[in-house]
Amino acid sequence: MAEGPLFNYKAQKVNNILELKRGDHIRIPRSFGLFYHHMLVMVVIDESTIKVIHYNSNPEASVADAARFFSSSSGMGSGPIARVQQEEKTFTPSELSTLEVLSYPSSVKVSEDPIERALSREHEADYGVFGNNCESFANWSSIGHNVTPQVVAAQNSLIGTGVGALTGGMFGAVIGRALSDHLEKDEENQIDEETKHRIEVGAALGGAFFGALLGYATGNAYTESQHADE
Repeated sequence: MAEGPLFNYKAQKVNNILELKRGDHIRIPRSFGLFYHHMLVMVVIDESTIKVIHYNSNPEASVADAARFFSSSSGMGSGPIARVQQEEKTFTPSELSTLEVLSYPSSVKVSEDPIERALSREHEADYGVFGNNCESFANWSSIGHNVTPQVVAAQNSLIGTGVGALTGGMFGAVIGRALSDHLEKDEENQIDEETKHRIEVGAALGGAFFGALLGYATGNAYTESQHADE
């Protein structure tokens, strides 16, 4: 499964699910909006129920399967805790209010029949949080690329935040040490060891905070720069 360019989805709220059609890529927020669950429409059954195909929890997965998944070297491995399956999904009123249909940029070629591609992987049980999840499956079926923009964006932001915090903290520590040394030698403003320590720690923490903010923004900017043209 080839990787492809990142892109921005055009998300449109679904006001009437009867207007959805076969192959539509839809999503609903999960975990208080921290991430989305992605599905492909197979058949609209009624005003609240759709037959979908998606990567979802595997009812046949064992406790041992889950333990192996979460205890893998990466912390989030791959395995049979979820599988590609068809399901008649009845949406609750709250889910219907947040249901969105996604479209791709004009520069991205969409498959003529995403469902046919999706069915070729039915019963696959090799779910991975970062590389083979519900979003990447829906994208592979729709455009032939196994990409997960929401995970890549989160990873870039996390890396940027971490690097920024480390760099900012180191820079702040250097400035704090220089300032405390200066005040310690200043006869008019001499400081004791406790105050010196507070200045150094405060400068390091302040630097880490502002570095994290800058790193977060840089990570987001990098993600945007990698997006395919609209």
